[in-house]
Amino acid sequence: MKRVLNNAAVLLSGLLFAGAAHAQAGAPTLTFIGSGCPADTESVNHRWEGNTLVIDFADFSAAKGPGVSLVQSRRNCSLTMDLKVPKGFKYTLVSYRAYGHDSLGEGDTRNISVNSFFQGSAAQSSFSNDAAGPKDANFSASSTLPSGEVLWSPCNVQRAQSINTSIRVNGSDRTAPASASIDSLRLRFRVGLCSPEASPATGSIELQPIVD
Repeated sequence: MKRVLNNAAVLLSGLLFAGAAHAQAGAPTLTFIGSGCPADTESVNHRWEGNTLVIDFADFSAAKGPGVSLVQSRRNCSLTMDLKVPKGFKYTLVSYRAYGHDSLGEGDTRNISVNSFFQGSAAQSSFSNDAAGPKDANFSASSTLPSGEVLWSPCNVQRAQSINTSIRVNGSDRTAPASASIDSLRLRFRVGLCSPEASPATGSIELQPIVD
C-alpha cells in the first residue's frame, strides 16, 4: 500500500508543478516584490522545470562604495506562491541553488539567505551561504535541508507560501567598492503524503517519508 501511495505522490508531483507552469493569465500562482524585484516591472522571469522553480533576475544586486547608500548594500526579493494541493498531499521546499557574481575586496563579505514560511504559521525554514573577498568571479551557491528539518505545507488546509531571498555585502571599509548579484535561483520542491488518520487528541496529521 505504501508503494502505491508513494507512486501516487510522485505522479501528483509532476501534475502539480506542471499545472503551475501552465497557469492561466489573470490567475497567477506566483507574485514577486522587493528591492531586488520591483513589482510591475520586467525584473523577473520564471519557469518550472519539473518540481524545480527557476527564477531569472534582471538586476538583483547589492553594493557598497563611494556614493552608494547603505540601503543598497542589501537587496531582497519576496515570492508568494499559492499552489492548489489536493487533500492528503503536501509539499515542501527542500533546496536552493543560486548563480551570480561576486566582486569583493579584502575584508569584504557577501551573504545570501532564503527564508520560507506558510501564511498563518510562525515556523520558518532558512538557508544561508557566505563568501569572503578578495574575489572577482561567478559563483554557484547551494544548500539542502535535512529531511527532518524541512517545512511542510499544512495538511488539508490551503495556505500561501512566502519565500524571501536576500543578498547583502559588507566590509570593514564602507568606502571601498564591492558588489554581488544573484542572476538565477533554482528552488526545488518535493511532495509528501499526509497520513489518512489524524490524532483524535490533537487533530495533527502525520507525514509519510519524503518522496521525489
